[in-house]
Amino acid sequence: MFTLDINTDGLDAIAARLAATEEQVKAARKKALKNTRDGFKARFLAEVSDRTGAGKRYLSKRFFSDTPKKDDESLRIWIGSLPLDPYKVGTPQVYGIPGKSGGVRLGREDYPGHFLARIYGRQRIWIRVYAAGGERRNPNLIDGFQTGLGHGSHYNKPQHRLSAGDKYNRFPVTWAGYPVEEAIALFIQKEAPKLISRFENAFEVALKIESEIKNPWER
Repeated sequence: MFTLDINTDGLDAIAARLAATEEQVKAARKKALKNTRDGFKARFLAEVSDRTGAGKRYLSKRFFSDTPKKDDESLRIWIGSLPLDPYKVGTPQVYGIPGKSGGVRLGREDYPGHFLARIYGRQRIWIRVYAAGGERRNPNLIDGFQTGLGHGSHYNKPQHRLSAGDKYNRFPVTWAGYPVEEAIALFIQKEAPKLISRFENAFEVALKIESEIKNPWER
């Protein structure tokens, strides 16, 4: 999860130039915070959806922020970066030879060695934690979401069969999510530095409108 803060320092010069009242400044600041947030969200949905193939509808559920109020001097934005449920993105397809050169493909993401199955009542993309010879496939598979960046970061904790024995050596298994963390990080790296200037521009526009509405005799 990422947090962005938009500070409102440096607005006094704009307010003085427009001879704005304190109430006009507060109203303009609220509008500017809202407009900056909405513009940032629109760019986030467009760019991350284009980069990952994930639908805007589901990415939108990962975007959170404070509701701007008149006395607010900052705005916090959170973007959830945990993997999406693959079936919220599209329909996974099997490719190659299962158990050998095959795997599962979803959009632009390939999952070599994975398989589709309904296990524990959920249809998901699964992979065995251990290969046929007993070797651990990836040390990150066990801790899944706790590993941070990397291929293993989009796996849930392994699931184990409760009944004794498994002659097909299928368990433990872990399910894969659809990774969006890297795309979100790249978006924030590019867009975050632009927020202050965009906020100040939005504030000046909003303050001009407030001044013209509240002080029509000065026009």
